[in-house]
Amino acid sequence: MNINVTGIDPAVLLMELHNNTNSPNTWACNLTAVHRDITVDEAREQLGPEEDGVQHFSDYILGRPIKAFLKKGDDGEIYLCGTGSYDRNAGEGTAQRIVNKLKGLAPNAQSSVS
Repeated sequence: MNINVTGIDPAVLLMELHNNTNSPNTWACNLTAVHRDITVDEAREQLGPEEDGVQHFSDYILGRPIKAFLKKGDDGEIYLCGTGSYDRNAGEGTAQRIVNKLKGLAPNAQSSVS
């Protein structure tokens, strides 16, 4: 599922994605895991380079699986893509609820999903 996240600060989105999932119980994840919520400044430090007007981040952030990515659509809007993999770890619908919270929408509303 692709969720429209246009207008949301990528660092704030990444912070919320990180803080709403858990680290898998694997050696590699536990080695790099931060066993607490992170701040927006810590999330900003984890952002990768911007390409085509879209900020990038890794599949795993401080030991927690994100497994979603940002992409600019043909309509010029920014979408959070690959949310099924994120939701598999964080719980079904978690990515949508995070975006809704950041946009000030009802928790189960669909936020311009494509």
